[in-house]
Amino acid sequence: FCLRKVIYDANLQEFLIDNAIKETNNLLKELTDGKTVSEVGDVLPYVGHLIDSHFSEYLYCFKSSSFVEEREWRAIHFFNRDKQINGLQFRNSGGIIIPYVELNLAISSDVPLLPISKIIIGPTLHMNLAKESLLLILQKQFYDYVEVGESVAPLRF
Repeated sequence: FCLRKVIYDANLQEFLIDNAIKETNNLLKELTDGKTVSEVGDVLPYVGHLIDSHFSEYLYCFKSSSFVEEREWRAIHFFNRDKQINGLQFRNSGGIIIPYVELNLAISSDVPLLPISKIIIGPTLHMNLAKESLLLILQKQFYDYVEVGESVAPLRF
């Protein structure tokens, strides 16, 4: 997985998207200029992958400016269906089957602790249970110094 800081600024979000489109367009022109359709065919999948990687990351890193006080970072894992299907797990949430990949954040001698100082628990019907569970996880993973707070946002359905 990779850690990414969430971007709340709409102007910066727009700039990043515009820039990615312009750079991809320039690269596509450079790679295809003066070439026949058959010569270009091998290039297109690579350009498509470039577009996919840019916009996939933006999908997980952009958030409304109304949440800027969260100063959120996200651990992003890009799932590869062909390579990771056997590691896929499932859970129930409100009657819906949710797929997930378990990430090992356990401490080892060659992996430093993530720079987490505070976690805010989002709105939930069971705040005490959520908080106690999170504190147990943090303690087990050697993050017992992390401050745990509760969101002031109302629970919405």
